[in-house]
Amino acid sequence: DLRTARYIAATECQHHDRHGGRGHGGLDVDVIQNRFEDQLADIMSAYDEGVADSEDYYSSDDYADLVGETEWLVDSYDWFLTSVERTIDHIDDYIASANDDLTFYDELLAKYEARDDLSETRLARIVDWITSAQDMLTLRIETLTYKQTTLEENLATFTTFQTDLTSYLDEIVTAGGGTVTTGAGPDDAAALQALALTGMGGCSAISS
Repeated sequence: DLRTARYIAATECQHHDRHGGRGHGGLDVDVIQNRFEDQLADIMSAYDEGVADSEDYYSSDDYADLVGETEWLVDSYDWFLTSVERTIDHIDDYIASANDDLTFYDELLAKYEARDDLSETRLARIVDWITSAQDMLTLRIETLTYKQTTLEENLATFTTFQTDLTSYLDEIVTAGGGTVTTGAGPDDAAALQALALTGMGGCSAISS
């Protein structure tokens, strides 16, 4: 169903993040990309069938609906790509914060180990707790670094798909004798930016 684009773009990342998904750095980003590609393939198939089956296709409601679906898919993908780019930009901040926490625990461990008023059992328990926290932070840093690298590697593919998607919209609109707009107007651009910063927040907030 071509109309699933709205639902997928708006909810896919948030659902997986709430339920233990891996966000933009793991499997989910590939799932979302594949669904966008599937939606484009459905649109292209519907367009080809419409052109082949009807001499008046370009003046039909089916054509107008398909152009509208393609426009929404373009906007949805812009939203998705903006969220990916924003996530890449912010991962450095998350890594820096985790490194600050590691430094804090290093200093805290040194303070406890320097004390002579703690029993061996109590000190061992404290050391175990601190080192466990350090291990979790180290794993988080490794995971974030992997996510960042993966997203950066995928970004070129995503950008190419964005170009192909926009070009296809231009193609079918021009074929129907219409005029392709140069881009979103100020109000539309502001709305899309707000969606990218809020609606996709579940994806941008990196989870370990």
